[in-house]
Amino acid sequence: MLSVAKFGNIASKSDIEVGVRALEMGIWGAYKNVLINLPGISDKQFVQDITAEATKIMNNAKSQMEEILSFLDKRLE
Repeated sequence: MLSVAKFGNIASKSDIEVGVRALEMGIWGAYKNVLINLPGISDKQFVQDITAEATKIMNNAKSQMEEILSFLDKRLE
């Protein structure tokens, strides 16, 4: 998505914004699904490891989304 934001037609800015937000929201939904299913697992170390990994992925997606949206805003300046 960042490559599209950097090199794509700026007239497609809103399409890129929608796409990056949809991607981040999909990852957030997957994260919530993981959290909903973890209480049924008795292996505490596994639950801790998966929670940490899922949180890292979700935070990375949010950070990347914010970076792309910020880049697009600056590109119009």
